[in-house]
Amino acid sequence: MQRMIAVVGSSNLDMTTIAPRLPLPGGTVGGGAFMTAGGGKGANQAVAAARLSSGAGVALVACIGSDDFGDNMIKAFKVEGIVTDFIFREEAASGVAAITVSAENCIVVCPGTAPVAVPQPQSSGQQTVLSRMPRI
Repeated sequence: MQRMIAVVGSSNLDMTTIAPRLPLPGGTVGGGAFMTAGGGKGANQAVAAARLSSGAGVALVACIGSDDFGDNMIKAFKVEGIVTDFIFREEAASGVAAITVSAENCIVVCPGTAPVAVPQPQSSGQQTVLSRMPRI
């Protein structure tokens, strides 16, 4: 039987802008590079575990929205080899983080579905696996 690492946590889409300085209240600053990447404490840990594990499977237990961001998160997790059977989808927006990076950074998180790590299981199979997870 394959060992399994289960990570329970949030998954967001990080939208990062590089700027020469952070804007002052009410101000606007022209940005440079812009990038998007997966983020969220749980997602980051699941990706790290999948990349570093030696033979163990990694499953992420999280809740994401049923939007394009959520669809792209699922695809990215599958590329990383993460089991996505326990990523729940809600009819709401996925979490996003707007990040501005200069000498310092400034982050605004719109959690969307992220705080709902484990809603009601949608199938008996999900209920079975969740009930077998160790309690800590």
